[in-house]
Amino acid sequence: MKGKRSEESRGVFIDFGLSSMKALVGERGIETALVRTAEGRLTEETRQAVRAALQPLVRGYPRPSRIAHCALPARGVSVRRFLLPPAPRDATRRLLGLQLEQSLPAPPRELAFGYRIFGSPNGPVRGNGRQDVVVLAVRRSLYGEYLELVAACGLRPAFTLGTLAASSVCPVAAGVAAVLDVGRSHTEWLCLEDGRPLQVRTLAWGGVRLAEALAARLGVAREEAERRLRAEAAAPEVQQALREAVAPLARFVAESMQGLPEGEAGARPRTLHLVGGAARPASFGAALAAVLGDVRCETVALEHGPGRSAVTLGLKRMVEHRGSVEPIHFGDPDANGAGSFAYQRRRLGPWLAAAAGLLLILLAVRYLPAFWTVGSLRAAVASLRQELAARPRLDRELRFIEHLEARRPKVLEALTVVALAAPKDAVLEAFSLNERGAATLQVRLKPNEHHRFRARLARSGWFSGIVLEDLKPAKPRHVSARLTATLTPPPGGLTAQVEARMQAVEDAAGADEKDEPVAPEAAAPAASTGATEEPPPDGPPPEVKPKAPPEAAPPESAPSPAEKG
Repeated sequence: MKGKRSEESRGVFIDFGLSSMKALVGERGIETALVRTAEGRLTEETRQAVRAALQPLVRGYPRPSRIAHCALPARGVSVRRFLLPPAPRDATRRLLGLQLEQSLPAPPRELAFGYRIFGSPNGPVRGNGRQDVVVLAVRRSLYGEYLELVAACGLRPAFTLGTLAASSVCPVAAGVAAVLDVGRSHTEWLCLEDGRPLQVRTLAWGGVRLAEALAARLGVAREEAERRLRAEAAAPEVQQALREAVAPLARFVAESMQGLPEGEAGARPRTLHLVGGAARPASFGAALAAVLGDVRCETVALEHGPGRSAVTLGLKRMVEHRGSVEPIHFGDPDANGAGSFAYQRRRLGPWLAAAAGLLLILLAVRYLPAFWTVGSLRAAVASLRQELAARPRLDRELRFIEHLEARRPKVLEALTVVALAAPKDAVLEAFSLNERGAATLQVRLKPNEHHRFRARLARSGWFSGIVLEDLKPAKPRHVSARLTATLTPPPGGLTAQVEARMQAVEDAAGADEKDEPVAPEAAAPAASTGATEEPPPDGPPPEVKPKAPPEAAPPESAPSPAEKG
């Protein structure tokens, strides 16, 4: 039981491939398929499936032991090698940012990169006085997707390159060597020189191509072709199909060897280590070596089972410090340490310093609030004093505004009374009201309606001294009247007074309708230059008597017969 707990305390080992995810903790392992969108990102259903698969692995673990050693696929990862002058770690990281800005199309703020200075941990220096630094860089958008996914499961992730971890299970070889991780749908290539990564590439070619080529050659189903690859690998037709199928992979390997960085092209790798599920048949390595010619292909034998792959087993060897290659961690500024794996348990010293600082902060908050708040208290007192000094001025301004409100002419109320008293089809052309209450109205209405309008204004109780100053024809069947009056609003306000008085106006309107109409010639009198006083408001309009028709002469009597004789 103690050995099992020691095995699990090393953490979780996760291999994120392009089409699957493998996780290993202790002797338990899981494997989950990964479904991606057209942009290459994981779908939401895949995220939920990965979280559901990982959470049982970390259930019951103590919080400090939840370390996840993760590996990223090679797609989107760039390898750069620089020779920099000796400098402290922070200065070295800044120099690398400047170098990456010149050599990569993306700015450093969009990259997650890690580096390692190869040699002694105290700053190895070559003969020309420069450090040999290898950098792995990936876009932060790709790196952040996996980082959030693992952190959501309660794990502390540390990421490195998958093929770099897989190379840790290969035999130690001095000089230049290459690792070919052949998966089901794609293949990753990594070239190293004395453990230093030189080149990483990805090819969209996988083990499924072998089964498809054999199925096409033999005319059988793909499942039958896969069975023959495992059981009849030495058959001539199987060997011929394998050589034809691995031809694109051999061209890819040859092009990768020719594309090594400048200065290393002459040192071609003589050994090609084959890892991955598709490279398990012994006939695969022989077929690839036959096509390549002068390159020896060695298949690395690994234990099989759920969650076990060259990447997860290589991560485990790195943690145990038994690997032939040192890890390089994305986003880890301390990657140039003495071979330590990232995100291991921190030393106790920084935690004690943080606890002491937190204790000092608590004491300061408890006993020194007056020193922190004296400035704000002074500002508050000064603000109160300014408000007290400004209060008399505000009181004077308020009284002045109230005085203006009391002296304001009641224009809206007067217009409301005029609108209620105006007869149908009347048009108010002009209205003026001064501070003393003198009002002038210019109204266009039908003939003989000005008397009724004047009477209604008088009955409303809001106007007195109503005088018809001018009356002239405006347009066919209308006259324009100009009236002057004095506004005398009642003390009760607009609502109570107007509603009561205008009801009386409406009652009196019925009686006005029964009055005889004024003769047409009296409806449009000639324009007068002087003001004409109208009858009293409460009296009936002046009665105009119609002219009597001229008397007709009596008809002459017809002469009698006697008179005719």
